[in-house]
Amino acid sequence: MLTSAIATARREKTSVNAALKHAEAQIVAVWVKEFPGLNNASRIRLSDFSSWFASYASFAGVSTALEIPGQYDNINAPPDMERHVTIMGFAPEVQVFESKQRPKKITMRGSDGRDYQFIVKGGEDLRQDERIQRLFRAMNGLLASNTESRGRGLEVRTFHVSPLSNRTGLIEFLRKTSPLLRLLNKPVEEANVTAFVEHQRWIKERATGLGKRKRESAHVDATTHSDYLSAIGKASKDDSVAILTRLKSATTSPDALRKILFTAAGSAEAFVMMRQSFATSLASSSICGYVAGVGDRHLDNILLDISTGELVHIDFGYAFGTATHALPIPELVPFRATPALLDVFSPLNARTWLETDMCRTMKALQDGSTLLKGVMDIFLRDPLIDWERESVSAGTQSHIQNRITRAWGKLELDNPAVVVVDECESKHKNSAHWTDLRKTLVGANAPPAKKCTDVEHQIRALLDLATNPELLAVAWSGWRPWL
Repeated sequence: MLTSAIATARREKTSVNAALKHAEAQIVAVWVKEFPGLNNASRIRLSDFSSWFASYASFAGVSTALEIPGQYDNINAPPDMERHVTIMGFAPEVQVFESKQRPKKITMRGSDGRDYQFIVKGGEDLRQDERIQRLFRAMNGLLASNTESRGRGLEVRTFHVSPLSNRTGLIEFLRKTSPLLRLLNKPVEEANVTAFVEHQRWIKERATGLGKRKRESAHVDATTHSDYLSAIGKASKDDSVAILTRLKSATTSPDALRKILFTAAGSAEAFVMMRQSFATSLASSSICGYVAGVGDRHLDNILLDISTGELVHIDFGYAFGTATHALPIPELVPFRATPALLDVFSPLNARTWLETDMCRTMKALQDGSTLLKGVMDIFLRDPLIDWERESVSAGTQSHIQNRITRAWGKLELDNPAVVVVDECESKHKNSAHWTDLRKTLVGANAPPAKKCTDVEHQIRALLDLATNPELLAVAWSGWRPWL
């Protein structure tokens, strides 16, 4: 059916992508009719998807056998193909996840006797995720070559991504990990408020000037994107702290993440080591993610490895500032450093701890900035389709170059607040909320310096933004800034 659709599109000179989407919809319709129970199943036989995979037997000879994905990721040494693990078969069952695209987890049997698990995703272009992983591996190489960062064990946890087409791919399954949302979002029994809804009400009040008493006696429409933008700059610091504190206390118990790590560790000594891993992974992933402009850091996109305490970031659909300049509700913070994460450091000062390791990370990246610019160059030479569409909608051919240039500027001490203002300017400058947005980021006094004086100054500025309650309080409710 797919081959026929492509041939027809070429013959009639119509869009091949449109033809493939139509053919895919027809296949799905037939599939649902043939297997009506599969939509709700959590486990499915592999043979229901492919008899070839279900009966797969490894071919003789390295040149013809399929290899386990991910064995060409090492950037420090050439691949040793004689030692590569090949696929001997597949587990008979496939696990189906409940998210929108219904991704499946498959298990490959390796020639070394081990099982290798991957998530099969459809309907998404994973090429950007693969490129960000490649960039993180280059950053890890720089962190490993720097004496101070290597001594602290600073690195970003990476995993394998294999784009098979512009709509499908494989992602390495990360065992013993759990999304932070699942760990933290456990409403307190005595709380009589739904944090998500209450935050939206608060946003609506600030955007419209509707007081609590008036709200109780009047109909309040649903919160819109415009309400979030209008609410920027409308709440004082104390007011912002109050709503974040109230929602946090209604959503999770005090020191929830710290308690989870302590329970998983099993002893005080092991907890200290897990907290160290948590701290170094938070510091390094925050700075490396900031340089790469990684956004959309909501709690489902950050995993916690329960066995080590490391944080693992996933889903890099918004990178190089897209979450700030393209989303209808711009992300105004450079990375996630919310109270629930910082509580892990208690009774120690989280900011003091993070500043030191973040400075080490940034200095190591600056020392290897030439290498990183070379790795980023692939985004210029081979831009993704989404990037090209954004360039057309922006009405300038330099749109893609500007995104990469901003990333380079972060390695050259660009002021973080000025970077965010620049990313927001093209979309929001002529809007009614622009003055308040800009004032909240850089203040109402004299124009801020475009460059920081040194790395320490830059890191302090980053943490000021990341922990600013006036920015967190007006973030999208789904980001759950109170956690």
